[in-house]
Amino acid sequence: MAKGIRYTGEFMSIAGSRYRAEIWQEGFTGKPVELTFPYETPVSIEWAEVDKLEPVMSSAATLMVVSETDRQFVNLYTTQAGSTRLDIYRNNKLYWSGMLDPEIYEEPFSRERDYEVSLTFSDFALLDRIAFEQTGTNNRQRIKLRTVLDMAVKQSGINTGADWQTFLSTTTSAGASLLDGVYVSEDNFFDEDGEPMTLREVLEGVLRPFGLQMVQKDGRINLYDLHALSEGLQPRRVRWCLSDSALGVDKTYNNCELTYSPYMSNNLVDASIEPGTIKDTACTTHRVNVDYSDQNYPGFDMLLHPLSLKQRKFRVLDAFNQTKFFKIKPIFSGDSEAGVAVVFDTRTGHKTYAQQCSRILNAGLPSVTIEMHDRPYVFVDPALRGNYLLNLKIEALVDVRYNPFEDASKDNEEGWWKDFQKRCHYGYIPFRLVLRDDQGRALYHYDNSTVVNTPLLSFMVYTTGRKWEPGEGTWGNAYAAYYDKEDRSKKAGWGGWKTNRPVMGYTLLLPSIFDKMFDGEYIPMPPTSGWLELSIGNTFRTIEHDFDISTIHWFLLKKVELKLTTPYGKELEKSDIVLRAWVEKSARETLKLDTVCGTLPDGVHPTARGQFFTAAGGVITAFRRAGVTDKVERLLLGTVYSQFHGRKKKLSGTADLVNKFSTLTDEHEAGRFMVVSEVQNLLRDESNLTMIEIVTDNYTGVPYNEE
Repeated sequence: MAKGIRYTGEFMSIAGSRYRAEIWQEGFTGKPVELTFPYETPVSIEWAEVDKLEPVMSSAATLMVVSETDRQFVNLYTTQAGSTRLDIYRNNKLYWSGMLDPEIYEEPFSRERDYEVSLTFSDFALLDRIAFEQTGTNNRQRIKLRTVLDMAVKQSGINTGADWQTFLSTTTSAGASLLDGVYVSEDNFFDEDGEPMTLREVLEGVLRPFGLQMVQKDGRINLYDLHALSEGLQPRRVRWCLSDSALGVDKTYNNCELTYSPYMSNNLVDASIEPGTIKDTACTTHRVNVDYSDQNYPGFDMLLHPLSLKQRKFRVLDAFNQTKFFKIKPIFSGDSEAGVAVVFDTRTGHKTYAQQCSRILNAGLPSVTIEMHDRPYVFVDPALRGNYLLNLKIEALVDVRYNPFEDASKDNEEGWWKDFQKRCHYGYIPFRLVLRDDQGRALYHYDNSTVVNTPLLSFMVYTTGRKWEPGEGTWGNAYAAYYDKEDRSKKAGWGGWKTNRPVMGYTLLLPSIFDKMFDGEYIPMPPTSGWLELSIGNTFRTIEHDFDISTIHWFLLKKVELKLTTPYGKELEKSDIVLRAWVEKSARETLKLDTVCGTLPDGVHPTARGQFFTAAGGVITAFRRAGVTDKVERLLLGTVYSQFHGRKKKLSGTADLVNKFSTLTDEHEAGRFMVVSEVQNLLRDESNLTMIEIVTDNYTGVPYNEE
């Protein structure tokens, strides 16, 4: 809804500057009402003191007006933040803009009219109340830093628009600019439960790693780093106008501890269904007894739910709508579990089996595709591909017994079970793992068919036969293998819940490395970055061709996991990166900085959300400032060292109005100074300020300590 001017008023400062205040309110279309100001301090603007490295320097304006009628301005205060804005003009040029704080209002209750009311407005306070929202349709959308800043300024509601003034000295190591050449991943600003950060947190998250600070001054947004301020910005001389000026020193620190949280995730796909999410009333229930001859000895209830179940783990594509979601409610057999039922047959007593889902197919194209909802994005540095593996685990139940959770017996398909053990030593479930680009085009697909089809498996075949091939690929390119690790010649790879093992074909001897390997399929990293799309088919492949596949009465999928591991298949550690540097050893206090965006010591991590990217999606591993190229964390520590090593002078007092953004100098004290706090009295054209000496960055002799 558009805003209209509800109140407006002007006053002249002692120095002859004309100020105009306009209060804009959402939905107002009437004629503006003239404001009446008290003589003393009609408007003051305060920039509360912040550290030199604090990313956002907020300001607040206090507007003093005379309420000529009872509760004249109460209607400005609503529960809706952002509905009322104050614009202040100095000599007809926008000087400051901010939004009304709806939680701060007080006026005298003892008078009916002609009393003073204080209205408080703030430029960036609204950002603490606004949640970050994705700009694109996928959760790996990359946006450049300028987009983040523009979004924050727009959502703050202030009237400065895109009028930015920048003083930046940092570039990427390739020379690209920060605002237009550096991108961040949007999902870095959502926690693991999908809850977003506030816009203020996001803004600080992208500014802090570079030592950037943002402030509204003279009607525009100013963005700068201290090296650029001290080196390139033309300073102005401060003119003290009262006798309250004082000389002091800035604080210093013993050391700086910088903690970078890269937000790594080793679990790329974790697909399972909680039994409690499947409602009994929406299911058909089938009783499975301990064995089929004793109807009074219940094993468990098998509940089947149509594919209409709303869940975000599996997407089942079944043209015949025969596949179901299942839930097991144990009585004397099994455990409470849920998942996807591809095959499930029932029987009563000695009657024949009745099909409740689809049929299993031996080889051929799957008639049912089970897609994983999660499509993780992996960043791949070709030089570091060998540092990681993907591990795919598919926990499935394929069984010939009437009750798969009880031992085979006369009335639990003992004959079929013996044949199963004899003729089904190796079982395979087909899957497809496709790497796609941002537009959904297939870049590569995983292929392990060479290993499956090689009878005598050597380590060389195992290593080279698991590979990524260009394009979409087809069913039959990749399989999850099931076999008994201890006895592959006499035992089936199926029976009850089983997890796939490293892929192999029929073989007598195995490479010795198989003795050390864990469950799951070990997949090399793809050749390039992209989206991983995983799907599972409903076909079933065996090495033994004389096995009667029609005896299989169970094919259930319970859990699918795709993890990032070490090159040896072990769990990866997820930890923050901690760096330290000495600043002033004679000081006592430690400066602690936390960042959520940055650069990793080893370059590129496949899943870290808090990395910086190029427009093409490559990971930026180094930046350049003051002639030094290094990790952004080390550059930030260098800035801390430069600005806090030794004693930096601090000047404070009342001066002529500092109406422009600039560094300041003093005629009696050498050096350049930046304003860290200020209160402007517009009627008197005065600034009560504190300013601290700044210097150019110097990285010589900075003692770093990485953890």
